[in-house]
Amino acid sequence: MRTFDENVRNLIEREIDNVARHVCRAFQADCQVIYDRGYPAVYNHEKETAFFERTMEKTFGKGVTAVLPPQMGAEDFAYYLQKKPGMFFLSGAGNPEIEADYPHHHPKFNFDERVMLVTGKAFLSIVHDYLISPEKAVSQNINANG
Repeated sequence: MRTFDENVRNLIEREIDNVARHVCRAFQADCQVIYDRGYPAVYNHEKETAFFERTMEKTFGKGVTAVLPPQMGAEDFAYYLQKKPGMFFLSGAGNPEIEADYPHHHPKFNFDERVMLVTGKAFLSIVHDYLISPEKAVSQNINANG
């Protein structure tokens, strides 16, 4: 079960157990609910998302990012985001011109490998802006030249 609110997720787990026990009790039976929580929903933190958008605009130009509606896909990166602020982004590696437009886990899945260069540049820009940019250095009282 995946929700966008951890309190709702906890409530659902409790209620599944509660309903199962009461149904079994009504039929004079016993039960044991084994509940596998699975991956939580990915939550992108606002500050880190805004930082990412500014960095991508500076690196690649205006309009390069798009905010997608919330999705329930499973991703273990969600566990990191529960511990530390951050954000998860998709690279957009689909390309119908080379038949790279099938979903993950489809037998014909493929992706446009050229996007790996773009993604690498994106990560390098994030590291640069986070660790080396004069704006960040000033906020941390670090000399931007070393």
